[in-house]
Amino acid sequence: MRVIAEHVVLACPHTFNRFLLRDISYPSFEAFQYAPWMVANLSLRGFPIERVGVPLAWDNVIYDSSSLGYVVATHQSLRTYLAETVLTYYYPLTASSAKSDRQRLLTIEWSEWADIIVNDLSKPHPEISKLITRLDVFRWGHAMVRPTPGFLFGHDRQKAAQSLGMIHFAHSDLSGFSIFEEAQYRGILAAEKILNALQIPFSSSLL
Repeated sequence: MRVIAEHVVLACPHTFNRFLLRDISYPSFEAFQYAPWMVANLSLRGFPIERVGVPLAWDNVIYDSSSLGYVVATHQSLRTYLAETVLTYYYPLTASSAKSDRQRLLTIEWSEWADIIVNDLSKPHPEISKLITRLDVFRWGHAMVRPTPGFLFGHDRQKAAQSLGMIHFAHSDLSGFSIFEEAQYRGILAAEKILNALQIPFSSSLL
């Protein structure tokens, strides 16, 4: 299918733009580095035991851990009763350079990751191993942009955010760190650039 448009919003990680824009003079910015992550989904036959009267939150951080903790994937379910649940666990690899960490990510087997995950989650939930019915491990080599020193206020990040003719870029990468609010902000900026180019009135304080 071919689509012809006056303007295009390209909202994908910056590292992929060079592949999508191969026929266009698009600069490559080496300053954009991406952290590799391991993400796992743990299917549980029941919820972990609540301790000291504190229920599971949506986002849970483990004290003295190399992981970023986990979220309860069923937290927003509208069902009045849930017998089972799913925990999504996040582990960024930050021990060395992004390239070295990606290689490490490729070499770690499922069984080793399973041990790391279960041992970590056993700190707040000693019974976790008895609740797991399935453990799926996903390896993300370029999970999110990593703001190295000098990157946030550097030339490359600011240059990458500029439109290329009628192509407008929108991704949290352009802000230098991956959070939803920055992704939304970049999307709004791209939309407003198009409205401005088409001389369509709008009201905003972002431009």
